[in-house]
Amino acid sequence: MALGDRSAFDASPRSRRRHRTGTANVKTLDKSGKDNRHTDRQSVDRRPGRRLLTLREAACYLGISPWTLRELTWKGSLPVVRMTRKLHFDLQDLDRFIEAAKDRL
Repeated sequence: MALGDRSAFDASPRSRRRHRTGTANVKTLDKSGKDNRHTDRQSVDRRPGRRLLTLREAACYLGISPWTLRELTWKGSLPVVRMTRKLHFDLQDLDRFIEAAKDRL
């Protein structure tokens, strides 16, 4: 093989792979033609009948960090539901907290 001959390298499967750069969203469709992308972390699963959110989900819902949400709970500013060791938050309580925090002009 000559020094300038790259045909042996170009035929390898590795050379055909492309490196994906950036964070562009790739749109994938399922068989029915609906968008099949996963939602981002800030999206909250809003299934009908789902009333309790985990600590992380509630923090995303309020737009604050989980640690700040823990501190609000410890101070008594926000009620918490403890069915197990995990902290759960009622959507209605979160909405009341948001309404109380609004500035009235």
